[in-house]
Amino acid sequence: MSDADIAALGGPDASGIPSAPAGGGTVPVTPARFNNPVLSGGQVTITWTGTGTLLESTDLINWATVPGNPTSLYVVSASSAARKFYRLQQ
Repeated sequence: MSDADIAALGGPDASGIPSAPAGGGTVPVTPARFNNPVLSGGQVTITWTGTGTLLESTDLINWATVPGNPTSLYVVSASSAARKFYRLQQ
């Protein structure tokens, strides 16, 4: 990428090179990040910020989308028979 190309993107700064030229283009996607889980009343509340799909697994190998495809909050019983792991997919 030439210096002129970088300048056309708005130039680099502490956060990197902007994803679109000033005045238009695409909106950057906020990376998905878990907040701290909350255990209360026998339930675990999982929340996150950013855009992502919540996946669950019982073995860390096979992953599936959580039923209902929640967008930022999911509550699960802490007494579930099977242990489960969760991750966010961009």
